[in-house]
Amino acid sequence: MISKNHVTRLSKYKTVLKQLKKIGMVKVFADNIADASGVTPIQIRKDFSIFGIIGNKKGGYVIAELIDKIESLLGKSERRDVIIIGHGNIGMAIVNYPGFEADNIKIVASFDVDEDKINPDVQPPVLGINDLELFINKNSIDLAILAVPDLVAQDVFDLLCQYGIRGVLNFSSTHLKTEQDIFVNNIDVKMALETVIFYTHSSLQSQQVK
Repeated sequence: MISKNHVTRLSKYKTVLKQLKKIGMVKVFADNIADASGVTPIQIRKDFSIFGIIGNKKGGYVIAELIDKIESLLGKSERRDVIIIGHGNIGMAIVNYPGFEADNIKIVASFDVDEDKINPDVQPPVLGINDLELFINKNSIDLAILAVPDLVAQDVFDLLCQYGIRGVLNFSSTHLKTEQDIFVNNIDVKMALETVIFYTHSSLQSQQVK
């Protein structure tokens, strides 16, 4: 059974492998990936086994081949078009993030209810929410990033489900409910930051006690 954690680690391995390739390495062992990723070699081998990735015990893995295999598993062999719902601070930050293109991900449009933000002439265009269904159908979009206020997150998500979206990255703190087979990955920035603050504060307190 492939879990979200397996896929998350696979993406982490890909990032590490690309870094190792940049410094001139051609082959790699699980120990090398472990040192750079913070994951144990045993876990790496287990993850690779789940995805059918087989190395050579003596020769290790050829980095270029391993990157190609992982990118194929992650759907990076072809460009994936993504839309953003909500052109606020988070939505604009995602649009302006320069790292997507290298991974064959393209933000093709943003959508918002605020008419002052709508601008179909920029790239990617910012369109009204009334254009959402037509745009999804016309461009065969199945991936969306949800960056709207919590109060409307469920309503907007229901629209995305109705219009054929199959995968959603959710930046709201709302627990989205659906009866359909749609994958949702939740990114609660506030919760993540509070976790960092907690452990940082706990560490400082521990040092003070010592």
